[in-house]
Amino acid sequence: MKSLKQITYLSLGIAVWLSLSGCAWHAVALKPLPSASGSNFEVPQLREELQVASSPSSPDVVGSAPASAGLSEAQKTSLSELSIPVVIPAYVPGGFQLSEAIANSCTAGSPQTSLCREGPNYTLVYRNAQNTCFLVRAVGGGVGGGAREFEFQTRTTLLGDVSILFGEPSGENQHPTAEQLQVLQPNLSSFPTALQSPPSSSRFPYYWVSAGDDTYDQETYACQQNANLTPLELEKIVQSLVLLE
Repeated sequence: MKSLKQITYLSLGIAVWLSLSGCAWHAVALKPLPSASGSNFEVPQLREELQVASSPSSPDVVGSAPASAGLSEAQKTSLSELSIPVVIPAYVPGGFQLSEAIANSCTAGSPQTSLCREGPNYTLVYRNAQNTCFLVRAVGGGVGGGAREFEFQTRTTLLGDVSILFGEPSGENQHPTAEQLQVLQPNLSSFPTALQSPPSSSRFPYYWVSAGDDTYDQETYACQQNANLTPLELEKIVQSLVLLE
C-alpha cells in the first residue's frame, strides 16, 4: 500500500509540472525597419505596434491561436472597422509570433494610390527569432502574379481550392515532387483567393499567405530570407485560415 501511494504522489507531481511548464508566456514588441527610399511601393499608412504572447520556443511545438491569432482587442477593433471580412491563421508554427498588424482603411481622405486604389486592406506579420516572416494579407484587387516555377493545389474550408507557388518567376508552374514540398523554397506564397462564401453585404477582398522573403517584404518589414518555412508548412497555415469573430 505504501508503494501505491508513492506512485500516486509521483504521478500527480509530474502532471502539475507539465501543466505549469506550458504556461511560460512573455510579452514582446517588434517593429520593422522603414522601407528603402528607392522602393516603388508605398509603406502601409497605419501601423500599430503589438504586445503579444510568444509561441513555444521549441521548433517541434506548434502554437495555435484560433480565437485571435495574437491580436489585442484594440487591434481586432481596428481590423473590424475596415468593414471587410478579416481572415486570420488558426495555426502558427512554433517559434513564430505576431509582430505587426497594419490596417489601411483607405477613406476618402487617403491617397488613392498603391493598395488604396482597391479599397480597405490589411497585413499581419509573423516572425521568429531567425527573422523569417510569414504574412497574411487581404487586398481588394489588382493582385496579379501566379507565374512561378512550381505550383500545387490545396483544399481549404474558407477559400476553397488555393494554389501554392514557389521558385523563380518562370511561369512554368510545374507540379513539385514530394521531396521539394519538404524543404525550404524561395518565393513561397499562396495565390490570392476570395472567400468561397462571402457575406452578401461585404466587399470581396483577396487573401493570401507568403513567406515574406521577396524584396518588397524585406525592405518594408525587415524580413530575412526564408530559413524555416517549407511548402507543406505554408500549406498548413493556409488551410487553417478562419474568420475573425
